[in-house]
Amino acid sequence: MPFTSKTQAAAYLAGLIDGEGSVVYGRWGPKNKKQYRVVVVVNTDPTIVVAAEEACHRLGYAFTSRSRDPGKGRKRKYEVTVYRAEHIRQIQAEVP
Repeated sequence: MPFTSKTQAAAYLAGLIDGEGSVVYGRWGPKNKKQYRVVVVVNTDPTIVVAAEEACHRLGYAFTSRSRDPGKGRKRKYEVTVYRAEHIRQIQAEVP
């Protein structure tokens, strides 16, 4: 899905985060003193996740993508994760 503007990409990403996404908070490192936050969108339809990748690219967000086969006849899952702290802050500010 080609996004013609950042506004269109942000709106698409907002819908995905609302419907299919998660905001994950956690701690790591010695004595769990370091914190992290990521935004993750997971779906079994690869075209939806490819569109999420395009939206992230259009908005300038760093992200990773992967697919997972859960086995036992279940559908493959596709995942996009936005992981940089500054991009998470941008999502909070830009994504409606």
